[in-house]
Amino acid sequence: MVRHLLPLLPLSLRCYFEPFIGGGALFFAAEPAKSVLSGKNPDLINCYVQVRDNPADVICCLATMRNTPEDYYAIRETETEDKIEKAARLIYLMALSFNGIHRVNLNGKFNVPYGHKVNLDPCDERKIFATSAALANTELKSLDFEDAVEIAWSGDLVYFDPPYTVAHGNNGFIKYNAKI
Repeated sequence: MVRHLLPLLPLSLRCYFEPFIGGGALFFAAEPAKSVLSGKNPDLINCYVQVRDNPADVICCLATMRNTPEDYYAIRETETEDKIEKAARLIYLMALSFNGIHRVNLNGKFNVPYGHKVNLDPCDERKIFATSAALANTELKSLDFEDAVEIAWSGDLVYFDPPYTVAHGNNGFIKYNAKI
C-alpha cells in the first residue's frame, strides 16, 4: 500500500504522527523530517528507542542469538528488564516467528511458533543502523492513540493505521493481545 499512499502525502508538513506504529512502513518510506510515533505496546516503543539511541548495543546483543528452533524457544521464554536485551529479543522474535506475527496470550506472553527461516540472520547491522538514522528526529511515546495526537496541529499529518479488527469471526487468529 505504501506506493499508493506516498503520492497522496503533502509535499511539506510540520510534523508526521503515526499513533498506531507497528512496522512503520509509511514512516520509513516517507522519511519525514520531524515525527511523533506512538503505540500502546511499551516493548515495541522501547525497541524503537533503543535502536534509535543505542544501535551498536542492540546489534551486540542480537549477534549472540542464534537462529535455531531450540534457541528461538529458549529466547521466547526469557524475560528481562534490561532495555537493550528487550529490544534485541523483540527484533529476534519478530524476524524468526511464523509469518512475523506478534501475538501474546492472555497473560501477555509472546506465543508465536518458530517460522523455520533457517537462512535468515536476524542481526542485520545495515538495517539497524539505517533504522537508527531514520528515527533520529523522532519522538517515541507509549500512549493511547487519542493522547498521542493531542498535540497535532494544522500543517501536521496524522496517519491512522489501526490494528486488526476482531469482527472477522472465522479468519483464524483474532486475539493478538492480552487485552482486546
